[in-house]
Amino acid sequence: MLEEFLLKKLSETENAGLLRTLNTIQSNPAARIEINGRKFINFSSNNYLDLVGNKEINKAVAGAVEKYGFAGTSSRLICGNLSIHEELEAGLVVFKNKQASLVFPSGYQTNVGYYKCVDGKREKFVHNNGQTKPRFALGWGKTFRQQNFCL
Repeated sequence: MLEEFLLKKLSETENAGLLRTLNTIQSNPAARIEINGRKFINFSSNNYLDLVGNKEINKAVAGAVEKYGFAGTSSRLICGNLSIHEELEAGLVVFKNKQASLVFPSGYQTNVGYYKCVDGKREKFVHNNGQTKPRFALGWGKTFRQQNFCL
């Protein structure tokens, strides 16, 4: 009974043209990609600065992986900070001429951390990605088009 229901829903979704499928990228996941032999400009990537294929960055990443490993063991708060995190944040302080910086591993975690900090301080809230549900659910916030710059 459940299987019949799910198959019917799947069929309805497909017939409505709403069924999403995965596309396999046959090229480097850069700003320009190739899927099924066709070339596209990738407007939906997190690689909006087109750094994926940068040989200098790839060399630095390979060196960091050699020294620190491929992935963290847990959050920085639980398992400890790596010196590379502190070096990056110190460099950002100098680059941006600010008192401090904090680097998050993903846009989602940035939003979670930011919401905690601005609770009750709505005038300081800026939202600049596709995760619009929290902003609309709270009924406040400002949206700006992305300009490829750091705030």
